[in-house]
Amino acid sequence: MDNPYFHSCGVQRTCGDRQNISFTFYIRDNTKFLCGYPGFQLSCNNNGQPTINISNNNYIIHNISYESHILRVSNAIFFNSTNECIPLAENISLHGIRFELALNQSHVHLLYACNSPLQLGRSALDFYLGCDGGNKNVSVLALHERNPKLSYVSEGCMTRVVAPVEAHGGDIRESLRSGFLVK
Repeated sequence: MDNPYFHSCGVQRTCGDRQNISFTFYIRDNTKFLCGYPGFQLSCNNNGQPTINISNNNYIIHNISYESHILRVSNAIFFNSTNECIPLAENISLHGIRFELALNQSHVHLLYACNSPLQLGRSALDFYLGCDGGNKNVSVLALHERNPKLSYVSEGCMTRVVAPVEAHGGDIRESLRSGFLVK
């Protein structure tokens, strides 16, 4: 006798962006809990994109590779931000949860509210306009993890956020929007 749950769970779902969602994942309010693993629940945002909650932050899923078990995700706060500013985000912690960073990922350090008299020329550093709540007067210094100035410069900053990125090059906002890979 055929199990009705087996047939129901075998149907691929989508949030609207034509990206197929299937087992091990399931869309909240769209499939039964039995159709995916606990902790692999997805939601659909208003733009028809699948999202997942990791470390109490929403991440947009740009691609699911079921063969390699890798997701391309970006923090929704960066993906949905305007070109005007880089919003204040939280560090992501993958330790002890169901995902880990894929190989060859790097990190960008976002340093908010840094002392203005940094003894380095501002032209030598990547300063951006930051959004801290409604305040757009916060400066954000963005440095790659391998930048030799990182340790020195970060001492004069109030907040440090470490954001994973797949590749760093060119505009930091685009790297943050493009996201990173998790296994």
